[in-house]
Amino acid sequence: MSATVDTTRTRRSGRLAGVLALVVAAVLAGCAKDATDFGVLAAGETMPDGITVTSTAFLAGEAVPERYSCEGENIPPPLAWKGVPPGTAELAVVIEDPDAPDGTFVHWLVVGIDPAATGLSGTTLPPGAEVLPGSSDNPTYIGPCPPNDDGDHRYVFEVYALRRRPALDTAATPVDKVRAVRNAAVAGGFLLGTFAR
Repeated sequence: MSATVDTTRTRRSGRLAGVLALVVAAVLAGCAKDATDFGVLAAGETMPDGITVTSTAFLAGEAVPERYSCEGENIPPPLAWKGVPPGTAELAVVIEDPDAPDGTFVHWLVVGIDPAATGLSGTTLPPGAEVLPGSSDNPTYIGPCPPNDDGDHRYVFEVYALRRRPALDTAATPVDKVRAVRNAAVAGGFLLGTFAR
């Protein structure tokens, strides 16, 4: 009889452990959606939400194909989004690498995108869009290009809806410009990709 009880307890413990594992996995999956985990937010800063960002080139959390990196054609991957709220005056697109050796590296900062746009594809930007200098000091897209043998770097592809563009001091760092855009946004969203060399 005690053997039966022990077996029943073991089964219950096993089920409980399975349920606990599922709960922990769900919590971790939820945390993975928080941009603070990616290191792009300053203390006290929050990521606006409401916009869903996707790409036909890679899924969330997967590797960015080499074609879109410095090892390939160094062109922006296609991005699509939905959920832009009414009253948006313009959109901004940002790509950041929080794992860069000298701190967050801004790979791309585009402002002035028509709020009716639902994505970007290729190197041609819609009329009115403007690329601001990123961490390379050049107003151009710089694809993922981590140091060799530095492991996977995370690349956060962000889209922000703005009622109006914030004043962007030309002397401000690219990271500060991104923060000004983020803090002025009424909605936002992001897609995480990785890349290693």
